[in-house]
Amino acid sequence: MSKNSTTPTIEAVIRRCRRSSFGTSCIPMESSASLPIVWNQDGEHFIAFFLFTTRAGEAGSNRVICAPFADLVIQYPSGLLLSYAHGIFADLPHPKGIRAWDPIGTFPHPAVSSMTPRAYLAERQKLLEQALLIIGMGEHTAEHERLWKLLMDPCLAPYYCHIAPASFRTFLATIST
Repeated sequence: MSKNSTTPTIEAVIRRCRRSSFGTSCIPMESSASLPIVWNQDGEHFIAFFLFTTRAGEAGSNRVICAPFADLVIQYPSGLLLSYAHGIFADLPHPKGIRAWDPIGTFPHPAVSSMTPRAYLAERQKLLEQALLIIGMGEHTAEHERLWKLLMDPCLAPYYCHIAPASFRTFLATIST
């Protein structure tokens, strides 16, 4: 799938979902969207992501990442919401009984802590461009894997695996070690 004026970006499709009537009524404005997981199935394209919140850390510069509270699956490129599950992560085996909104880690994580905000956003944009390639080609690239290794916050790895289709779980398992 080539990127042209009629092909919306992954971010634009997620933004469209968040600005829909459902999104404005059910998704807290202060929530963050995870990195998107994309896949193709039966000729259709899908984006899954989860929602979580952050808050200022004690050190002032780091952000505390709180456990995700919901996940969404949307169709690409329409942005049609196919699934919204609030509290889906309740079944995950969390250490010390962590619940949604409990702190689970900090951002920036070690792999990106030395990056400037501009450099981090540039790498994130590359990841989103690679996601469009996956939609077009149906397979992960070495660059996509490199970017996931760099950008995926380790404290969020179990949540990515939980919402991912089997093929992506296999991919995540190779990079989260």
